Amino acid sequence: MLVNGEADAMFGWMPAVADGQPDVPGGTVARLEVARLSKAALQVVWTSGLLRYGSHAVSSDLDPEAKRRLIVFLINLRSMSPDVYNLLDSKYSGGFTVAAPKDHAMAAAIVRLVSGNDR
Repeated sequence: MLVNGEADAMFGWMPAVADGQPDVPGGTVARLEVARLSKAALQVVWTSGLLRYGSHAVSSDLDPEAKRRLIVFLINLRSMSPDVYNLLDSKYSGGFTVAAPKDHAMAAAIVRLVSGNDR
């Protein structure tokens, strides 16, 4: 609708990168450019804080020791094996970390706002 002139604004996304890293192509602006809307015709009027990628999950019946080892591996990957880490996460926002409620606070606020339940 934005490309066809039927809408004046939209909510989109852009890939997050670690501090000091160059921007990564992709996201809404790239898709609009593919649809032949000039980047110069776009104006970003608001950006949120970082919205982390979805949390990783493991099966509840996985052996507790295997879960523990997987968590330790993922969280320590960046410091212990930077070459492997860069193969897995060279373009993203800082790698694996233990998720906390604050990591999803911005996404929850957006859902509350657009649902009219802004409490």
